[in-house]
Amino acid sequence: MYSVVSQIDQYHNFVPYCEKSWVSARDENGMPILAGLQVGFELYNEKFDCVIECEKDEKVVSKVTQQSNHLFETLYTEWIFKDTPKFGGKKNNANCQVTLQLQFKFHNPIYNQVSKVFGDKVSSIMIKAFEQRALQLTKVN
Repeated sequence: MYSVVSQIDQYHNFVPYCEKSWVSARDENGMPILAGLQVGFELYNEKFDCVIECEKDEKVVSKVTQQSNHLFETLYTEWIFKDTPKFGGKKNNANCQVTLQLQFKFHNPIYNQVSKVFGDKVSSIMIKAFEQRALQLTKVN
């Protein structure tokens, strides 16, 4: 699951409403440290960049850069991955517990009101997209 979340440049292939995704800078290990998304829904289309922190197989943290966007006042995501024992108590990379912490606030107060109504549904759609991508990649490999 870590590899799905950390491959930000692939989000446009499976994340709903994500039209483009890119990595602008990588660390010495090839992991993203600056990345961005272009998201769209009906008449709305926004781009933003995030500073990324990856700890291999443990977590991925993303914070929006203020100079890159007009959409978010705050956007913070933290994905935490913990191995879980498979049947019989043995650990297996195919099994992990994923915790997602998501904090966001829009610059536009109308967007904040709408997100109160639809925020949980959108979050569920996004998490399901990541789960489906992980299953898809598991079947390919």
